[in-house]
Amino acid sequence: MARSRGRRRKKPRRSGVYWLSLPDPQSLGVADAKASDLRAFLAAYQATLESQRIEQRDGIARSLLEACQPFVFNRWQRRVSSKYSLQPLSARGSAIHGIGGRFNIGSIDPDQYPSFPALYLAVNQDTALQEALGSIQPKRGMTFRELALKRVDSYAMYSLSGSFDCVLDITRWDALNPFVEIIKNFRIPDEIVQWAK
Repeated sequence: MARSRGRRRKKPRRSGVYWLSLPDPQSLGVADAKASDLRAFLAAYQATLESQRIEQRDGIARSLLEACQPFVFNRWQRRVSSKYSLQPLSARGSAIHGIGGRFNIGSIDPDQYPSFPALYLAVNQDTALQEALGSIQPKRGMTFRELALKRVDSYAMYSLSGSFDCVLDITRWDALNPFVEIIKNFRIPDEIVQWAK
């Protein structure tokens, strides 16, 4: 006897009470005004700092360049999605989004601050995977691959060694001291401080 190949019956929706919270038009207007005020404050704040950075540009550049040192790395790891495996040193992925990332600034003002890509490397394979998948290894239970905030696709892992002539190590406080000596004298006008309060 042939089986019936009809469509599966849809499960009935569960009955219940659902609350949908909608803000009233007045509160939306207040929130929009606050957001507009915040944008204006940030623009004024950044303009104040930018004018001081321009005045000290040569000193800032010198303080950072003088703190640079050669850097050698051995067998660092790079995780690359399979679709980029023929170009393992491509940094295109870091520059796809206009907002930038941790090490590239994104499209802020292309005329004044040209955007640039960033090449991500890690000291070991676990760190490279965790950085790519957006999770850390739990002490027990599921692995970080299972807890990934991204889809786990096929990937390639590359081991890289090399050296740089000039690297600014921002984990060394003494490397940043000359820079801090310059920017510590930056001043925020009283009206900006009051606006912030």
